[in-house]
Amino acid sequence: MDLLHIFVSAPIIFSLAFVSLPLFHPTPNYFLAWKSPLSHPVADLVLRNGVMYTSDDTLPFAESMAVANGRVLRLGNHSFVQELAGHGTQVLDLGGKIVVPGFIDSHVHFIDGGLQMMQVKLRGVNKKEDFIRRIKVAAQSTKQGSWILGGGWNNDLWGGDLPAASWIDDVTPNNPVWVTRMDGHMGLANSVALRLAGITNLTDNPRGGTIMRTANGGDKKVKAWRVYYRKRKGITRGEDVRES
Repeated sequence: MDLLHIFVSAPIIFSLAFVSLPLFHPTPNYFLAWKSPLSHPVADLVLRNGVMYTSDDTLPFAESMAVANGRVLRLGNHSFVQELAGHGTQVLDLGGKIVVPGFIDSHVHFIDGGLQMMQVKLRGVNKKEDFIRRIKVAAQSTKQGSWILGGGWNNDLWGGDLPAASWIDDVTPNNPVWVTRMDGHMGLANSVALRLAGITNLTDNPRGGTIMRTANGGDKKVKAWRVYYRKRKGITRGEDVRES
């Protein structure tokens, strides 16, 4: 009976000792020889054989990276990262190429941004009629001969058509107008502004820019606003501008 008692108790004691291990070793490394298949997520993409800059001083560069649902799961050497690969995981060999974190460049040009707060606001306008109305209101509160400036328009919001001088000539017969697109690489000038700048149907395109014209040859808009500003001799950017 005593011998049977010993044989029965030994498995029980061993099981209790095994279960008690985490209590004496609170770190997850108490039993390195076994890993549960449920202990980590499965990556949908593994990048390997690259030079990955991590911005982490403890591991400035890594060879591999595991990604799931657009989020980085793990960085390190390939064997460490490969643990997260599963059925359906795409593995991409970078061939030694460099990987860096994405750059988000959110900024403002301080002086221009400040001046725009006093100018015609066209950001978010999604109808041609509203575009014209805002410039018309600005013209009504601006003395004759003074510049009407502003910007922020995005032609994609009203279907893609680029604004033309003909849109605003009737509401700005006595004021030059220059309003830039939201990206700052294109601007619309009315006919008064074009005459002041000396731009005609025969004017050559400026270096690095384009004077876009309507089908009948009328000047439409200028895709070289820095050149245009240089032609506006004696006019300051913020002169006699009213908010619409």
